[in-house]
Amino acid sequence: MADETAPVVAAEAVRPARGERAWQEIAGAPGGAAAALVRADEELLLCGGRPVPGPLGELAGELGAAGAYSSLLDHHLDHRPGSAPRRAAPTPPGTAALMAALAGPAATVLDPACGSGALLAAAGRAGGRPRPARLHGQEADPYLARLAALRLALLGAAAHVRTGDALRDPEPGTDAGALADAVLCRPPSGEQDWGHQELAYDPRWEYGLPARAESELAWAQHCLSRLRPGGTAVLLMPPAAASRRTGRRVRAALLRRRALRAVVALPATAARPDDPPPHLWVLRRPGGPEGAPVPVPLSPCPGSCSSTPEPAPGPGKTAGHRSGRRRTAPCWTPGGPSTATGTFRGSPEPSPPPPSSTCSTSTWT
Repeated sequence: MADETAPVVAAEAVRPARGERAWQEIAGAPGGAAAALVRADEELLLCGGRPVPGPLGELAGELGAAGAYSSLLDHHLDHRPGSAPRRAAPTPPGTAALMAALAGPAATVLDPACGSGALLAAAGRAGGRPRPARLHGQEADPYLARLAALRLALLGAAAHVRTGDALRDPEPGTDAGALADAVLCRPPSGEQDWGHQELAYDPRWEYGLPARAESELAWAQHCLSRLRPGGTAVLLMPPAAASRRTGRRVRAALLRRRALRAVVALPATAARPDDPPPHLWVLRRPGGPEGAPVPVPLSPCPGSCSSTPEPAPGPGKTAGHRSGRRRTAPCWTPGGPSTATGTFRGSPEPSPPPPSSTCSTSTWT
């Protein structure tokens, strides 16, 4: 099966030519770019496969309707003025496709902070996996929620996007039928007013009440609460969430109960230019079947992080064991040109990396 993520990834290369012409038409439209984007989506939806005139049609002919709209939408969000640009900033297409691959096949996929819908769109394209039967999204910004719904409509996905803050106003229903098989999420980072006081006794905090400065750990526990037993969540997290002292107790509980299965350090190209390289957290809700392993291509990270090799274990200790202390392990980047391959069943199990690899990921014991 052809890789359906290709049109979106190709959007970055095409934008300087046809994409720039289409964007100039959107940006200069009467009523502003926001209204013009909605009209462009409706035009692409109503064309029914027929050619669309003008620069928009040229871009759609190159990338497809969904790829053209995603390219224009991401360009708009990159330059959108507002008080929370980081929340609106699109997730890079390659990162979104990787997160969907790590989550594995799923009938229902949820993103409780979906922004403009990039992660749900990556899940809907499948990339060689069976398509999800249903996509669910929630977004506090009504404007972004509308753009996400339009993006998913162009994919032809069965999707529902709800407006609301998922921490304060979670999706109703807690029975097994309302829970998702997979959750993809890029939590808003650095939020102080996420509801620490008003949600202090919320049953979602199975692993401990997150500190006021640890909104990301609140989102991680919310994502776990929306999964069926055995379901997988993949979160794009700031690297500080793995090391802040205020979150140590919650992280330890996630590890003890085997809910946190892997932390993957991504290269700098996976982040915005002014942000540090992010981490992927792979979580699995305890209980339920483990499921089949998901093959994930792995290659040594060529990148910019470095660590010293871990010393040989002492008597009576296994490799990597340093009780109560941080330890490092070689960093493997899913995807890339290498032919090295690993399998994923909650945590990656790649072949041993070559000694020259200097990147690292962090875990805790």
